[in-house]
Amino acid sequence: MLVLQHPIRLYFIECSGLIDTLKRLLKSYRISGQYLKLYRGQHDILMDSLNEITETVFRLPNSSIDGDIEQQRLNAYNRMFGLKVKGKEGLVISNDYNKDFIPIFRNVMVNIFKGIRDYRDPLNVRVANPDLLSGYLNNLNDNINNNIINDVNRDTQEWFIAFESLLALVENPQFRTVLGITSAIQDIGEYAVNIGIKMGESLPNLNIYLELGRLMGWFLTEVQTRGRWNGNMAEVLYTTQERRNDFVRLIELWSIVIPEIELVPTSLVNGGRTI
Repeated sequence: MLVLQHPIRLYFIECSGLIDTLKRLLKSYRISGQYLKLYRGQHDILMDSLNEITETVFRLPNSSIDGDIEQQRLNAYNRMFGLKVKGKEGLVISNDYNKDFIPIFRNVMVNIFKGIRDYRDPLNVRVANPDLLSGYLNNLNDNINNNIINDVNRDTQEWFIAFESLLALVENPQFRTVLGITSAIQDIGEYAVNIGIKMGESLPNLNIYLELGRLMGWFLTEVQTRGRWNGNMAEVLYTTQERRNDFVRLIELWSIVIPEIELVPTSLVNGGRTI
C-alpha cells in the first residue's frame, strides 16, 4: 500500500501549534489588519498568495455533511493512530478510535531497541528476536491499513498541499519582512518562533516536530510498503548504524513531544544510545 505522504506527518505538524497561529494571523489579515498591513501596488504577489492560502487551507466545508475541515483532520488522527492534539481533545467526536496502534507500535520499538542493545554490547547475552519483531511489524502493518478507511488517503494529500503552502509562507522573505522578522539565521524553526512572538504566543521548536514527523512517516511507510515481514527483513532495521541512529533519534524526539506516552523504557534506550 503506497502512501505518498504519511498522515502521521500531518499530525506532528499540527501538534506544533503553527497551523493555529497562522490561522489567527490570516484571520486578522482579512478582518482587522492588526498584524499585517499590505497595499496593492507594493505587495501584490504576497496578497494574492495570502488570499489563495486563506481560501484553500481554511476553506469552508463543501457541504453541511462534511463538517469542519479541522475537525475532520483531528478525527482522522484519532481513528488512524489513537492520537489527539493537545488542547483540542474536545474537538474529537469519533468514538471509533484506534486503541491498538500505540501498544503495537510500542512492541515494535521495544524489540528494535533490544536489537540495538545487542549491537552496542555484542559480548552480552543477546536479547533480540527478529522473528518476534517481524510478527509485531506485520501486526502494525495490518493495524494501520485497517484503519486508513474511506477517503483519508485522498484527504491526506490535500491537507499536505495545504500545510506545505503554510510552511512555504513562513519562509517567504517578503512575508517575514512585513511582519518585522529580521532573523539572520535561515531556519524555519526560528522563523516560526518569531511569528509566534509577533502574535503574542509561545511556539515550540518547529524543527523538532518536522523531524519527528519525517522519521515517523519514513518508518510507517516502510512498514506498510514492505508487504509481509520475516525475521531477516526485520533484523535489517537494527543492523546498520544509520537505521539505529534514526530510531534512537525518533525515541528522543517522541519523549519531547509526547512524554506522557512512553514507548521504550529509559534503561533500554540508554543502553542503545551509543551505537
